[in-house]
Amino acid sequence: MIAGFILLCGVGFALSSPLLQRMRFDNSLTLKELAAQPHQLEQKSTAEVIQVALAQPDLPWAWQKLQQRPLTTQETVRILDGLTSWLERDHPDGISVPLSWAEPLLKDLTERKLVPEENAIRLLKAYESKPRVESRLRMREGQKSLNLSFAWGSPFKLNSLGFSILNEVQSITVNDQVVGFKSYGSHINWCMLDLKLPHLPHGKHLLRLDVQSAIVRTSDMIELAQDAKSSDWPNARFSWTRTAEIELNIYSPGTEIVHQVTDPRLDPNNTGGVVLEQVIVRSMGNQAQAVVVLNVNEKLQVPISVDVDLVIGNDRLRCGQITANKLHDRRMSGFGERTLKITLQVPPTPEIKQVDAILTPNPQWIESVASVETIWGTPIIFSDVTLNRQDLKPSP
Repeated sequence: MIAGFILLCGVGFALSSPLLQRMRFDNSLTLKELAAQPHQLEQKSTAEVIQVALAQPDLPWAWQKLQQRPLTTQETVRILDGLTSWLERDHPDGISVPLSWAEPLLKDLTERKLVPEENAIRLLKAYESKPRVESRLRMREGQKSLNLSFAWGSPFKLNSLGFSILNEVQSITVNDQVVGFKSYGSHINWCMLDLKLPHLPHGKHLLRLDVQSAIVRTSDMIELAQDAKSSDWPNARFSWTRTAEIELNIYSPGTEIVHQVTDPRLDPNNTGGVVLEQVIVRSMGNQAQAVVVLNVNEKLQVPISVDVDLVIGNDRLRCGQITANKLHDRRMSGFGERTLKITLQVPPTPEIKQVDAILTPNPQWIESVASVETIWGTPIIFSDVTLNRQDLKPSP
């Protein structure tokens, strides 16, 4: 009996030991589940924590544990190559969130000179991915020009590795025919193109965009002009060409492209999808500047594409244009400025304290964006909007 009791106590001690508990715990949880259990990661080996971090890169705890450990170059390479494989496998068209939790570790490893250049370059190339551009565009037969805006790649820059990515539009073709263009914008973030197209009959056409990209050390970019040509890019460590293909639909002149909706239940003003609380007038030299801030939010039930006019006293002044569309995940996508500014002559007296704003539908302005098929089709009027006169000096 005594021997049996001792044996039973020994078994109980073994079952309650931390090692066996961890073994039982590990067998019941996946790597992704472990990524959400920071206390369990304390007892893991560095190799296991790396495996957990790569299984769920958007959670912080595994990355934080790794930052507290003295990693080797071999372990650093495993982290970089694991992130590269994850991006290439799960996000071949680009990642929609930044690597916020991994970046502090990557920066620390870079500063400790544990990051081999070739592995950093492969990760950056996968992270930047493809140019982000509309997959379909529209225009009318007979149009000779087309504005095309796009982002070079990932909207979230990965600067912790000590490299930057430079870009330049190399060529544009439509149906394999070279198209002339003028570009505006940065080599780093975004670009706007003014395309000069040949005559295209109605129907579908293929627009191809080729971008020349290079990875350079950030330290080599000091005093580099934003519009520097690729031939001037300093000491590029790696260069490659990225391609985006766009379906271009040409419509006959009389065809309706954007349908205008007028259902009162969808009125952006009544539903609160578009809000204008005040117009600010501030000094600008001998004149004044009106600032119109439109809040377009998730309550918007139908896209808008409008010209914005401001009525001050007896004057009706054109401010600019705005478009907004709710995406599938309920985020708002805007193709125009939501903060509109106009330089104007305003009487330097405080009598005018309210203004009207008129938002007039403009389907032509949104015709090129194929993701928008309908817009709100009647004017949106904001009456008696507060006029905030910041241009007037306060009374002594």
